[in-house]
Amino acid sequence: MNANQEPPREITSALPLGDPSTKLRGGRDSPTDSRDRSAAASALASSNSLTGFRLAGAGLELAASTLLMGALGYWVDSARGHGTPSVALAGLLVGFSAGLYRLIVLAMKTVEREQSPRNPES
Repeated sequence: MNANQEPPREITSALPLGDPSTKLRGGRDSPTDSRDRSAAASALASSNSLTGFRLAGAGLELAASTLLMGALGYWVDSARGHGTPSVALAGLLVGFSAGLYRLIVLAMKTVEREQSPRNPES
C-alpha cells in the first residue's frame, strides 16, 4: 500500500482506536483521542484476559471432573474386587462428558457476549 492510499474501509471501521491514517501521515492526535484510544485498548485487553481466564478455568474443570470421576470409579472397582476397571472407565467417560458439556456451554456464552452490541454509555 502506498503512503497516499487510504487503508481499506473494512479495516478502519473495525478499529476502535481512532483514525490510523493520522499516524501514517505523521500527524498527532488530540489528547482526547489519545485518552479514548487508551480507554478502548484497556477495555479490550481486560475483556480478552477475562475471557481467557474463563476458558482456562473451564479447561481445568474438564480435567478435574475427568480425573475425579475416574478416581471414584477406580475406588469403587477396587472396593468391590472387580477384575476389570469397568466402573473406572464409566467414571472417566461421565466425568469427561460433564466437563466437555460445561466447556461448550461457557464457550457459547462467551461467543454470544462477544457478538452482542456493546453500549459504551453503560
